[in-house]
Amino acid sequence: MIQHLESLSIDPEAFAKALQKKFSTSASIVPVAGKNESRVELQIQGNLLADISDYLAKEHNVGKDFIELVDKTKK
Repeated sequence: MIQHLESLSIDPEAFAKALQKKFSTSASIVPVAGKNESRVELQIQGNLLADISDYLAKEHNVGKDFIELVDKTKK
């Protein structure tokens, strides 16, 4: 799940399409849960945490300090 793209001036729809093409994966945009939320989050299929982190850093100049990787598939 990728959140807060809007606060980084990244268009979630364009970013989803770029990830789909680059990593041959499925990506969907869903509204963030909450009564007054207008933001969206991006859900990506597959274990691409490190790859997407590197992509954000290289292609969008997002500093590693602003990226938090959380793997919710591990128990």
